[in-house]
Amino acid sequence: MGATRLLRLIGLSVAAALALIAPGRASGQSVSARRFEIVAVGDTTFDFAVRDQRWVKPRARGIAVDPRQRDALIAQFEVLSVRDGVATAVVTGATTRVTLDHVAQLEPPRQRWWRNGGTWAGLGLGLVAGVLVGASM
Repeated sequence: MGATRLLRLIGLSVAAALALIAPGRASGQSVSARRFEIVAVGDTTFDFAVRDQRWVKPRARGIAVDPRQRDALIAQFEVLSVRDGVATAVVTGATTRVTLDHVAQLEPPRQRWWRNGGTWAGLGLGLVAGVLVGASM
């Protein structure tokens, strides 16, 4: 009877773990880069609207793409400054001149492991499973 109870607890623990890690919805291509409208263009710099995206900081690197040509690469850039919801960037490499028809793309910073809910859910599930298995022995 003790072995049956242990197997049932292990089965429930596995089922709970699978329910927690199952995807919420089906998705196609996952692109994490954020797109920003280019609002002004200079000779070697351009401005783009970041509004309330506080993670955009100086020294961040990104690309400018042409959405009309299936996101063809136009230029690479580095953010120089961010003020009042507008970032100024310098072009570090270009295939053609940046225009207002293009968009800027930046990758948001990765989330730290201790700020990830999945980390803490896994820890909690592991603790619960360990206590249940330990209590059944």
